[in-house]
Amino acid sequence: MQGFVGLMRSFARPEYPFGGASPRWHFSLLILAILLAGCAISPEPRPVEVVNPRATWQERSRELAELREWSCVGRIAIRTDDGAWNLSMHWRQRDDDYRIRFNAPFALGSAEIVGNPGKVVLRTTDRGTFSAADPESLLFYAMGWRIPVSGLRSWILGIPEENEFIDKWEIDFSGRLKQLRQSGWEINYLGYRRIRALELPVRLELENPRFRARIQIIRWVLPPT
Repeated sequence: MQGFVGLMRSFARPEYPFGGASPRWHFSLLILAILLAGCAISPEPRPVEVVNPRATWQERSRELAELREWSCVGRIAIRTDDGAWNLSMHWRQRDDDYRIRFNAPFALGSAEIVGNPGKVVLRTTDRGTFSAADPESLLFYAMGWRIPVSGLRSWILGIPEENEFIDKWEIDFSGRLKQLRQSGWEINYLGYRRIRALELPVRLELENPRFRARIQIIRWVLPPT
C-alpha cells in the first residue's frame, strides 16, 4: 500500500520549487484546524476519587471485558522512523468481528481492515485488496506499520489484552487504568469520558522504541441496553 503511504508523506511534507510552503497549503491547514476544533469532544470531567480504587478497577474491567459490541470514531496520529501521518479512524467491533477504516485528510486515500478469527482483509483505494491470517502482519506487509490491532481492541477500552502477560499496570484514584505495559508496548491513558454507565478512554498514547501513536476518540457508540 505504498501509494496510500506516499500520499500521506506528501501531505505531511509538501515541497515547492521556490522554498517554503504554498499559501494555499497554509489556508488548507487553517481550515482543517477549524474543522477539527469544531468536532472535538468537550473537556473531560474531573475524576472522582473512590474509596477502594482496586475494587472499582476490578468491577470496571469485568464490565468492559463483557462488552461485545461497540464502535468509535476518532483520530490517530502515527509517528515512525519513516515519517508521520494523521488519519481519521472508524472502528466497529461485534464479538470477534471487526471493521476499521482509516482516512487521510482531503480525500488523499483510505484503507479498511475487515477481520475475524483466522482471516483479515485489507482494502485500499489505490492498491486493491490484501489478506492475511492476522492484522499485524497484514498492516506491516502493506504499509510498513506495526500497529498492535489485536491488543488495541482491549487497550482502546481501557483494559489489558486477555491471556497476555502484563509487565506493569497502574490505576488512578478513580479505579481507571492509567498506564499499561504489555506485549512490548506502553499505553498511557490521558482522558476518560462516561458513556452511559461506563467510563471509556477518549485520549491515549501507545509507543514502543520504533512507533508512537496518539489516539483521540471523538465519539463512542454502545448498543442499546
